[in-house]
Amino acid sequence: MKKYRWVLTAVFAAFLMGTSGCGKKTETIPITTISQSTDDDDPEDNLAASGDSDEIPEYDVDLSKNLNSFQLAIWGDTYEIPESYADFTALGWVYSGDDAKEIQPESFSEGEIFEKDGNQITVDIANPDTTAKPVAECLIGGIHIDTSTAEGQNIYVGLPNGVTLQQSLMEDVESIYGVPKDRYEADTSVQFTYEYGLYQTITLGFDNETGILYSLDMQNFTTTADAEALDGVSDATTPEVEAYQAPEADSSEINDWTVRFDDVLYHLPVPVSELLDHDWTINTKESDTAVLNGKYGYVTLEKGGQKLYCTVHNYGAEATTVRNCFVTSLYGDLDTTKIPISITNGITLGTSESDFLAKAGDAKSEKTEKENSNLTLYTFYSDDEKLDYTEIGIDNDLKLVRSIKVVHNQPEAPEEEAEKTSAEDSSSVSDSQEPSETPAS
Repeated sequence: MKKYRWVLTAVFAAFLMGTSGCGKKTETIPITTISQSTDDDDPEDNLAASGDSDEIPEYDVDLSKNLNSFQLAIWGDTYEIPESYADFTALGWVYSGDDAKEIQPESFSEGEIFEKDGNQITVDIANPDTTAKPVAECLIGGIHIDTSTAEGQNIYVGLPNGVTLQQSLMEDVESIYGVPKDRYEADTSVQFTYEYGLYQTITLGFDNETGILYSLDMQNFTTTADAEALDGVSDATTPEVEAYQAPEADSSEINDWTVRFDDVLYHLPVPVSELLDHDWTINTKESDTAVLNGKYGYVTLEKGGQKLYCTVHNYGAEATTVRNCFVTSLYGDLDTTKIPISITNGITLGTSESDFLAKAGDAKSEKTEKENSNLTLYTFYSDDEKLDYTEIGIDNDLKLVRSIKVVHNQPEAPEEEAEKTSAEDSSSVSDSQEPSETPAS
C-alpha cells in the first residue's frame, strides 16, 4: 500500500491535477497551486440528455445541484466525499487489502481496490489526523470509477443535477456544470477537470466518438473540523504572527526562504494576514474559517483574477482564524500562476538557464526530467529529509526558467527556538547583551 504525505511533509508537485484511478500513482500533491475554475456557483437546473435510457436503471435519489458538493449516488446509495471507511463499507463495499494496516499521519494511500457484487472501483484512503491510524479508521478521500472496463461497466452512478454516467452527453454536462478549469483531449476521450480548492478536484471522462460520460475521478481530502471546538474562535492577532518579520532585502543564497512574490518580500512560512495586507483576499466559500492549534487548514486567496490554493498551519497554542495561520509555500510560473516571483540573486521567471546556474553558485541540486512535460527540474533540498526546498523548472526548448517554487515549514517550535537562542547568548562574551527575538516563522 503506497502512502503519500499531502500537507507539510510532502515533496510537493507544481500543479494540482485530477488523477485517474486506474492504478496507484506516485504523483505528489502541491501545497500551493493556482486555478481559474469557471464552474458555475449556481448551475442551470436542467438534466443531461439521454443516450440509451433503457439500459440505465433509474434511481430515486436526492443529490445537490452543485458538483462541488462532492456528492454521488451508486446504485441509488448516496455518498459524500470524504466519507468514513465505516460508512463506505456499510454499503457493501469490501476492501481488497488489510484494513488493520496503518496510514501515516496527514497522508493518503491512492488507488486502493474495493469490490461489490463482482464490480470494482479504486479509492484513495486518507488520514487527515496527526497520528497514524488503521485503514478502518480513515476516510475515503477519493473515488475513481471507469465504466468502460469489465469491472466497472455495471456500476451505475448519478451525479448532482441529474448527470449520469453511461448516459449524459458532454455538451449537456458542460451546460449544467459550466466550462471546466481544464479540458484535455486524447485520441479516445475528452477529460473535463473542475477544481474547487486544494485537493478538491473532479474529472469527468467522455468517449471521444459518442460524447457519453463514462468515467469519474473525484478527490476531496479536506475535512471539516469539530464545529464546537472552533465555535467562537478569536480573530485576535496571535503571538506567532506578531513575531513574524518581513525580510528587508532580497536573498543572496538558495534556501534562505526569502521570496519576492508579486513585488513583495516574504519569508516562509508567512502569515496569511501578511498576504492580506498586500491586497490578497480570502475566498470564504472555498476556505476554512478557523484551524485548531497544531493542525492544518485550507485557504483560497484571490488577487487579480487568480486563485492561490494554500495549505496553512496554525503554529499557535490555541485555535485561531485562518488569517493567523501560516502559508508554507509560494509558487509562480509562466503558464498558470503568472505572478512575478524571484529568489536568490534575482533568479526569476524568464532567466536563462545559464544565468540561473551561475546565480545558484555552488548550491547542490537534484536534476530530474518532469514526466509528461517539457521541463527539467532543479531541486535544492535543505537537508536529507527533503521537506524544505527550492525548485526551479527549466523549459527544455527555450532554456529559461519557467517555474519557481519555494517550500519551507517551521523548523522548530517557538519555545525550542527561544531555548536555543538563550543557550547561545549565555555562552557569549558579553553578559549584558539581551537575547535576540526569533520569529515564529
